[in-house]
Amino acid sequence: MLRGLLEPEAVANSTAQIQDEIQKLKYKEPTSPKLVTLEQELVRAEAQSLVAEAQLTNITRQKFKEAYDLHTAAIIERAEKQIMLAQQARRLVNLLDDTPTVPGEGRPAFENSDAAREVLNDAEAGLRNYSPSIQPIHSQAGRMGAGAMPGSTEQQAESPRILQRAEQRVQSGEIVQSPQEERGHQQAPYPTSEVA
Repeated sequence: MLRGLLEPEAVANSTAQIQDEIQKLKYKEPTSPKLVTLEQELVRAEAQSLVAEAQLTNITRQKFKEAYDLHTAAIIERAEKQIMLAQQARRLVNLLDDTPTVPGEGRPAFENSDAAREVLNDAEAGLRNYSPSIQPIHSQAGRMGAGAMPGSTEQQAESPRILQRAEQRVQSGEIVQSPQEERGHQQAPYPTSEVA
C-alpha cells in the first residue's frame, strides 16, 4: 500500500534547494532566463510536497484509526470477560460460610463443593462461549485509491493529474505558505480532541 507514495522530507529538501538556487541566481543574475525554469521547478516541487503531505496525512489517519479500533476492542473484550469472571467470583464468595464461631470450636467442613464446581464450570463455559459486543468502527479508508489519495484505483493511475491540480493551486496563490514553513504550525494528522 505504501508503494508509490512520495517522501515528504525528500520533497521538502528538493524545494529548499530550488529556493536557495533561485535566491542565489536573483542575487547574481536577476535577468537570467534560468530563473523562469527554476521557478517552474519550484512550483512543481511545492505541488509534489502538497501531494506528499496529503498522502502522509491520509495514511497516518487511517493507521491511527485502525490501531485505536484494535486497542479499544481489546479493552472492551477484557472488561467484558472480567465482568463475567467477577460475577462468578461473587457466586463463589456467597458459598463461603462466615458464621461466627466460639474459641476452641472448629470450623465445619465446606459443604458446597458441588455448587463451587458448578460456578467454575459456568465461568469456563461463559469464557468459551464469549462473543464481543463491540460496535464497529466505520472507516472511509476504502475510498482511498492508489498513492493514498481519494478515488478509485483507475483514477489514481493518473498521478500526473494530481500533481497538475496541486501545481494549479500553488500557482493560483491558493497555497500561500510553502509546506516547510507550514510544518511548524501544522496540526497532527489524526484527531487530538473529541468532536461533539
